[in-house]
Amino acid sequence: MDENNTRFEIIIDFDKGGNPNRVFRSMAELLDAFQDLDSTLSEVAGVKVGNSLILEDIEKGSLKTIIRNLIEDVPDEDLRESNFKRLLGFYLVKSKYAVLKWCQETPKLTSPDQVDALEGELVRIAEESRINKIAAYQPPNRVKLLTNISSIQKSTRHLAENDNVFFSCNDGTSKINDSIEISDALVEDVLTREVLDDRSIAILKVKKPDYLGTSKWLFKFQGHAIDVSITHQEWLDKFQNKQVSVQPGDSIRGTLVQYISYGHNNEVLGIRYELEHIDEVIEAQSFLQSGFERF
Repeated sequence: MDENNTRFEIIIDFDKGGNPNRVFRSMAELLDAFQDLDSTLSEVAGVKVGNSLILEDIEKGSLKTIIRNLIEDVPDEDLRESNFKRLLGFYLVKSKYAVLKWCQETPKLTSPDQVDALEGELVRIAEESRINKIAAYQPPNRVKLLTNISSIQKSTRHLAENDNVFFSCNDGTSKINDSIEISDALVEDVLTREVLDDRSIAILKVKKPDYLGTSKWLFKFQGHAIDVSITHQEWLDKFQNKQVSVQPGDSIRGTLVQYISYGHNNEVLGIRYELEHIDEVIEAQSFLQSGFERF
């Protein structure tokens, strides 16, 4: 197999003038976004591999970056197949092009069927690439896939109006900017079949309060950091007026609502957290004395 099949180019055609940092910042973010996309695409073959993007050349004129997929860590069962790395690299390049072509050909995301079509195309490419000896392939996680696409799009936000970004490989060239726009809210709206809510009394440790009242609070809950909206307006007014003091390390006891979004295949798409009512603030010192938690 020709090594050019594992190479691709990212080209930024830009107008002279303005802040040149915009071009290099976008290129750096694009490379990170494509590497994250590769991790999602490799799930189709049922493998989790270490994958790096290797810079091979930079050409003048526009900013053209020539890159090759380098497959590093491979599961033990695949070490016997000498062509596995090359086949996977070939599949990743073809799949990236297929994703970007889908973005160009899909003017607006309105139905899960559109995502089904993309997932089917990615599975077809994997089957044709013959990555696995046994043709057992599965669609990638669709939330991760759409999030990856959104990250690629956001990478071009630094560029000027007349700047253009292209992805090029042996299969063809696709324009990255000026394609379908995918936001987190749109992903949730299109992919969600049902949202269930679960209310419970919970104690959450404060990691980062929202002192300005413009964003969510960051809490530690069940060993994980979560973003939480506080909708208890009376308590928020007291907090903003400094009638209630909350510091990082303190904890809040209250009614926590978890809104769990389910997809059309009954998979969990995401969980949104909301503190509906706050009963009390538990200072960190109180925890130390009670022995509930060590800081």
